[in-house]
Amino acid sequence: MVDISSIVSSEWFIKAVKVVIIAILGFIFARYLPKLVRRVLEYRVDEKIRKIAQKFVLYIVVSVAVIIILQTLEIEISSILATAGLLSIAVGFAAQTTLSNLISGLMIFSERPFEIGDVIKVEDKLGVVQSIDILSTKVKTFNNLFVRIPNSSLIEKMVTNYTKYPVRRLDILVDVSYMTDLERAKEVIEDALRKCKTILLEPRPFVAFESFGESGITLRIFGWIDINEYLAGLTELAVETKKALDREGIEIPFPQRVVRFTEETEDSLRAYWMKKSTDNH
Repeated sequence: MVDISSIVSSEWFIKAVKVVIIAILGFIFARYLPKLVRRVLEYRVDEKIRKIAQKFVLYIVVSVAVIIILQTLEIEISSILATAGLLSIAVGFAAQTTLSNLISGLMIFSERPFEIGDVIKVEDKLGVVQSIDILSTKVKTFNNLFVRIPNSSLIEKMVTNYTKYPVRRLDILVDVSYMTDLERAKEVIEDALRKCKTILLEPRPFVAFESFGESGITLRIFGWIDINEYLAGLTELAVETKKALDREGIEIPFPQRVVRFTEETEDSLRAYWMKKSTDNH
């Protein structure tokens, strides 16, 4: 007959019970602790950061449970840890770029310099953000190209977000003749600005002197516009400005060059044409 008391009091049975208890506790913590972390971070950080935090907590709980179980079973883990340490060093060197992109991705999720749908420029790449992932950001350019940008590049390099704010200033340059009354030209253009449907009245649009050019006086036109109507507003501003200047008889000059011939140059040209005429006959 089996002696139950001897089995219960045996060392391996006690270890087995401990392992079962640790496994159950580990399962409970692994199941509910990540959910608790999600609730705590729900209104504080981005959804992707919450998911990363959940997975991190889950891995920690599972790792701790496994280590405790190995210790309970008196399995030597120092050699395992040493092997794991060497392996982690090798993997660390191989995954340095990935880790850099991962950390950069967390920084992007935290700082939020741009969102999906924003128009951004990174160096010479300009396009609409399609997705922001943990390792890279995908952008669709305006000529319909797909661009994958590593997150580390977005942290290291300057990123321009053209749609971060709902209102954006646009400005264009226009030249008027040196014979033009600048005050009158300024009034005409500002009146045209107020008639543009896409140009906001606040902040107030205005015209300012820019420079004296080779062929005319350069004026800079400033206007504020809803970001969603930027291209339409830029076109309307140019069209209405041209119409207003034409209507008032204000000339938009074009580059001109005056060529003067000296008497010696005229004699040389005359001799050239006479020689060419003789050769043809």
